[in-house]
Amino acid sequence: MSALDLVGAVAGSVLSGDGNSVPIRPTRALTLLVGDQPFDEWSQVEVVRDLDDIAGSFRLALRDAERSRRTWIAASAPILRAAMKAGQPVAILINGRLVLRGYLDEVGSDISDSEIALEASGRDRTGDLVDCAATVDGPAELRGVTLKQAIERVVKPFGLQVRDDVGLTTTRDRSIDVGETAMSAIEKWARQEGALITSDGVGSVLITRTGATRVSDPLMLPGTVAGQSWRVSLRERYSHYIVKGQASRAGGARGSAPGLDGTAEPLPTDPSAIIAAQTGRERLGTAIRGDAVDEEVGRYRPIVMMARTEATATGATTQAQWAMRVARARSESLEHTVSGWTMRDGQPWRLNVLAGVVDSYAGIAADRLIAGVRYSYGDGQAEQTTLRLVSPDAYDLEPVADRRTNRKARAVALDGTAERLTT
Repeated sequence: MSALDLVGAVAGSVLSGDGNSVPIRPTRALTLLVGDQPFDEWSQVEVVRDLDDIAGSFRLALRDAERSRRTWIAASAPILRAAMKAGQPVAILINGRLVLRGYLDEVGSDISDSEIALEASGRDRTGDLVDCAATVDGPAELRGVTLKQAIERVVKPFGLQVRDDVGLTTTRDRSIDVGETAMSAIEKWARQEGALITSDGVGSVLITRTGATRVSDPLMLPGTVAGQSWRVSLRERYSHYIVKGQASRAGGARGSAPGLDGTAEPLPTDPSAIIAAQTGRERLGTAIRGDAVDEEVGRYRPIVMMARTEATATGATTQAQWAMRVARARSESLEHTVSGWTMRDGQPWRLNVLAGVVDSYAGIAADRLIAGVRYSYGDGQAEQTTLRLVSPDAYDLEPVADRRTNRKARAVALDGTAERLTT
């Protein structure tokens, strides 16, 4: 097989003697499209999407030591590398379904006397938001805009879209610091609203809720789950979450200044008395504090955080509650590994959906949110999907306490025979 034949084989076809393309059956369900050229015979695959990392990532490797010894020539690696250049736009499909659209960040090859290896890695299109500046014109302030409008201003130069599945209508002044990355600015605005920001993997930034839909495939151990990893830690969990910030205005909390009339008295001449009279009133306009308590932490473990934006009392409380729920969710690390990359309906496992979980070892019989999905293959393992599972309220805009509890028997529906409870 010539080097040109090899490129065609990796792309999913070989050239016959008359020059016509003859398709071959792909050996993997995952295809990397570079331009219009498919590559699907990967020996190692890892594609990751996670609610904690806006940009999905991938790492693919092509290694075939036996065929390298028999047929590959040294010239084949440069030909393959020429077909994949760092910076090229790519798409990843699983069973023909698009799961990620992005760019190649790194491409490399390793050649020895026994093997030729090609590796390619990259992220989805929102990866540029993590790396690049939100604005090149210095510090900026967007006045009186909604969260969606602010994010649209930042991501438009990157060719990205914004979709608001929540419908937030609050308008605020939103700042961008010198040298701040686009994702840093977006995250601080989202925390001010208690919103969840993620990527759809194919070119849009989502302002969304958690667990709006669910999958029908149950996750059961023992049963459908092939592997499990479970950890519980209180090291980054606290009893009290306090968010402090400053506001330039009191938002009406100071009250109206008293008007001068015949009963007005001169101000005190003692400097300490003047300061004491002013401090309480001015503090209402500058000092903002929000609190949240995690009742499940059994001892005194407080943490104080600074609001990254101009705060309100309501906003600081929202941030404190959000920080508490995220820390609570991260304290329990539960991963389930299932065979294959797709569910029973042929759809790839997806992010930000609810799944029914029955894990006898971890003592869980409740809904869990799929907060991370990793498709993998290689290192002696067949195709498998690892699902990171968290409490359904981990990223909720508002606290919903009963989403954390294990399943209970459903209440009997009321009908015409229902009677009043006895007192």
